Order: sequence, then structure tokens, then C-alpha cells
Amino acid sequence: MEKKNILPLLLVFTLISCNSDIKGEWKNHVVTVASTPTHLNTYVTPFNTAMQVNCFLNANNKEEEKEAIFNNVKSIYENEVNRLHVLFDRHYYYKNEKGELITNVKTINDSYGTNTPIKCSDELYELLKYGVEFYSLTDGMFNIFTGSLTEYWEEIFEKVYDDNAWDPYFGDEQKNKLVELVDAIPSNIEEIEQQLVFDDENKTVTFKECEFNNGIKPIISVGGIAKGYATDIVKNSLKENGYNECYLISGGSSISSVGKPIYTKEAGGQKISVINPAKSIFFNKESAFSLKVTEEFSFSTSGNYTENKSYDFVDNDGNRIYRHHIINPFTGYPESYYRSVSILTHSFSNIMVDALSTAFMNLNLEDGMKLRNKILELYPDSNLELMYLLQENDDNNAICTVHATSDINGTLQAAEGIEIIYEN
Repeated sequence: MEKKNILPLLLVFTLISCNSDIKGEWKNHVVTVASTPTHLNTYVTPFNTAMQVNCFLNANNKEEEKEAIFNNVKSIYENEVNRLHVLFDRHYYYKNEKGELITNVKTINDSYGTNTPIKCSDELYELLKYGVEFYSLTDGMFNIFTGSLTEYWEEIFEKVYDDNAWDPYFGDEQKNKLVELVDAIPSNIEEIEQQLVFDDENKTVTFKECEFNNGIKPIISVGGIAKGYATDIVKNSLKENGYNECYLISGGSSISSVGKPIYTKEAGGQKISVINPAKSIFFNKESAFSLKVTEEFSFSTSGNYTENKSYDFVDNDGNRIYRHHIINPFTGYPESYYRSVSILTHSFSNIMVDALSTAFMNLNLEDGMKLRNKILELYPDSNLELMYLLQENDDNNAICTVHATSDINGTLQAAEGIEIIYEN
């Protein structure tokens, strides 16, 4: 199995310094190391990715005022990112200032089968409730009980480049193991409600052992929605403190504006570009398509080419198979429908956008459009625009198309040689 030049970023986002009425500059802060050590006395990267805030500093303010604004924004952002990372982590324990263990996702996972109600913070409790809600909304294509599948594929990503037998397509042992893991996770809403019991009055959850687990412990993983939920909380905190000229960027795949974008009239909007993985190597990035936004927005891209979590091969029938970190919970396998799926909305929360981008990666184009229509029927005053990047052949002979639900007010533009097809 050949390891390719994997891209660490899915998006290209260029900040424009001013518009015709407002002059100023952008300043950014990236949180790369958590402030709270794990129970192993190590420091990890919050949410396992780069979490970044970009703050606009008005030129009319004095230098000391700009410095104070930036420091306040940085402090709010960093404190909230670190605090929420501790709550949503499934790998490590953490202690508070009194030396007491903080209840987090790992606490709940470790309580499996003990019938012990675990008292949760408001944010952790709500995050888990959202996870169950999104299962129903996406007809099961987003499932928080797939942690065992995530760990299965993470082990393969580490070893498959040396021995392709680690991939279940080439090895029966791995294939059978995957079947067992899939059979052990809850696969309908009734099973999920048996698996994780919520007590709204006391804010407790009980992670029960169920007969359908077949003696295999399922693992709760909130990685698909934790960054989005953290972004929503941080966004609200910044607005409550009067900061409405920021961008929140999570891992190079999700962007959310705090307030309306700031851009030049000549530019016509804040530009966002989605990378074409077939034409990009390391940090030499070429875009597949771009668009511009003029209103407060959330934008998220899920792709099958993220760093150290993807590879591809050709099967015996000549089909190119992509392996990546987004897993279909019903099959246990990553799907190979698209190189990426992007979502633009002015209506929905970041946590919902992240859950939906995962679900859309797991659905073919027809079923994805059905899910979109379902959501717009449930929320008739909302908007939800999709951009699918499809690729035929390998990267050296790639033929790409973009399937989109809108031209984004006439701003959606594809790179040379890429066709845009509009879906109803």
C-alpha cells in the first residue's frame, strides 16, 4: 500500500483586511497545546487539531485598545477551548484545581456495564443528547457509538502502508473482526435509548450493557461533533462580550463567522476555497472550487484525504477504494462516493453542520439529496447548500466534477477543467 502526499487542510481561507468603510487588520491565535495536563501528566492538542480564532482590529482604535481587544478575545477563546476539550475527551482523565477528577466522555465510557448513573456538566449532557438527536435526523448515518470502529481503522492507518493485509479487503481476519464490531453497536433508535439512558432532571447518563452488544463493549466517540459544539459555545461567549468581528477555524475544515464577514466591496464577499486533492501536494494547494459569503455563516468540509487518516487502492474489479476516517456505522467501512462534501449555511449551528457533513459523506448523491430535502422540510425557513466534489480515475488522471445545490448568489466558481452540475 503506497502512502500518498496527504493534505493537512481541506480549505483555503484568505482574510480580507478591510472594506470601503472600515479599515483595520486581522490578528489570529491558535491553540495547539491544552493548558490542563492529562492523568498521565502529558499535554495534548485540544480536539486533536489546530483551533484558531481570527480577530479584526479596527484602525480607529488606539494601539493599547487593539491589544486589549485581542487579548480578551484570545483569553475567551483559549479558556473555552481548553475547558470543553477536557469535557469531551474520550482518551484521558483530567483533574480540576482541587485535584478531583472531571467527568468527561472517558468517564462515561469506563462506566459501561456498571449501571452507574454518571453526573454530567450541562455541556457534556447536551452534547450527548445532540448525538442521539442527530442519529434520528440522519437516519443513523451519524452515530456516536462508533468509537470501536474509529479505533479499528486508526490501527489500520498506522500499519497498512507496511502490510496491506491489514485492510479488511485483503485479510479475512480483519474483515471478520470488523463485522463483529459493527454487530455490537446500537443500530436503531430503540437500541440507542436502551444503551444510553438519560435522566434530564438529574443530568445523569447511564451507559448500559445490552444483549445486542454481543459481549463487545461499544465506545462513545463525539469527535464528529465536539469541535462544532465547542465553536457554538465560543461564538456565543464572544458575542456576549461584545466581539462580533471574528472567524473561528477548526482544523482547516470548518469555518464560522462571528457577525457578518468583513470584506472589500470590490471583493464582493469573503472568499472560501475548497482544495482539489488531485492537484495539491503538501502546502502547494490548488482549489477545486470557491465561493463568496456576505452574511454570518458556518462552512464545513468533510474529505477523504486528511493527514495520516487516509489511503486508497484499486480493487479486483478495477474500482478505486478510498479509506478514511469517516465511517459508515451500518457497514463499518468508509464510503468512496466523493473526495469531499462541503456545507454552507446561515441557519444551522456548527454542531449540526459537522454532524450533517459526516452523514452526507456516508450517503450517495441521491440519498444525500433526500436527506437535505428532509431537513429543509423540518426547518422550512432555513438554508442548507451542498457542494460535492467527485473524482474519476486516480490523481494523475483525475476528472473532477462539483455537484452543487446552488450557485451561492452567482459566486460559486470551479477551477479550470472542473464542471459544476446543479442538483434540484
